[in-house]
Amino acid sequence: MNDAYDSGETALLMSLEHMNVTVTEIIDGKFVSRSLNRQLFNIIQQQPHDIATVNLRTQKKRLLPIISTIETGRIDVVKRILEMGATPNHRGKTDEQHPLIVCLKMIAHHKASLPVLTPISTELLDSMRRQSGGLNRHTLDDQRRALAQPRPLAIHETS
Repeated sequence: MNDAYDSGETALLMSLEHMNVTVTEIIDGKFVSRSLNRQLFNIIQQQPHDIATVNLRTQKKRLLPIISTIETGRIDVVKRILEMGATPNHRGKTDEQHPLIVCLKMIAHHKASLPVLTPISTELLDSMRRQSGGLNRHTLDDQRRALAQPRPLAIHETS
């Protein structure tokens, strides 16, 4: 259970991402939420894990198990990950968010059903660049232009 891909992904992280309520994917042109099924996590969390595995961050998107756990919206899962040795002070995601901030954003979004406004920073632009898969091009200035536009640039368009 302590094996990881070169990118830092582990079975534990994949099971948590499977329950992530903040992620939607486009399948056949439709936005689809993840299954939110806990079955895989239930099996994986029963196995012993090194603390290093529980705290391993991926390289590209900088996914961190404690943050992915918070994004499940399940307090019992957060409690279990902490019991497994997750460090609540490690930062993750491409904009180096603290788990407490992620938690507060989730609460604010749930309570107010309003988007949480984040100031445009270099970290935010880098996060967009890393997660857009090239849709907004590759430089931070390209990301800034994409934010100013009501739609992403088409592949054949130039800025």
